[in-house]
Amino acid sequence: MSPNHEREDVWIPSVCYMCYNCCGILAHKVNGAVIKIEADPKNPANRGKICAKGNAAPLSLYNPHRVKVPLMRTNPVKDIGADPQWKEISYEEAMNTVAGKLRTIREDDPRKLMITTFDLQAFDFASAFATAFGSPNTSAGPAGIFCGNAFHPITYLTMGTFFAEPDLEFCNYCILIGTQNGFVVNSAPMDLAQRMADARVERNMKLVVVDPVGTNASAKADEWIPIRPGTDAAFALAMANQLVNELGVYDREFLTKFT
Repeated sequence: MSPNHEREDVWIPSVCYMCYNCCGILAHKVNGAVIKIEADPKNPANRGKICAKGNAAPLSLYNPHRVKVPLMRTNPVKDIGADPQWKEISYEEAMNTVAGKLRTIREDDPRKLMITTFDLQAFDFASAFATAFGSPNTSAGPAGIFCGNAFHPITYLTMGTFFAEPDLEFCNYCILIGTQNGFVVNSAPMDLAQRMADARVERNMKLVVVDPVGTNASAKADEWIPIRPGTDAAFALAMANQLVNELGVYDREFLTKFT
């Protein structure tokens, strides 16, 4: 223990990065070691709540197998089960190796560079770097192949927004199809979980979950509809048929005029 850490007992405001939601936390540090993580009660994003993954963050910090230095693969074979034969190298060697490869690509054709990442905080940096490098090839965008490829384009087309969630303040009948929104998943999980609970307790909102898998949301729903995998389109078209042809509950004037 360093002499500077003797008799230290502090709570440090910080941000959890066990997922991309970045909930506000307080880290309890005693004698230089983080011994506990709690939610920041003043943070409006997570309402003073934190999930099990956030609570377990110190286990990652002090994992004996945590990667602390750059590693270089020494085995060029990448078959399933093949040992990569990682070798520890210095940060200087790592930087020189990467810079050398980038220099070779740029001198040949910068468009041969492809950048892809699912680090939400790195999206803008990755795109800016690719542009400066001279390559248009980056999937570090919100509607890329990793993040919401079927979700974000639909919200852009229907509402002009990147994201959408149930209107739990006013909704009386919520249908979740292939999602667990409101059950500590997706964006703003702690806030959405609280609003889901409030809607069900305070207004008796009915929750129906359509999912082949008996998820947490399915187990807690008023009704679980376990459709067969791959029948989502048939299910959606059947619902549309009921609304349009059987019940007639749609805005005919709006559809005729604006679509």
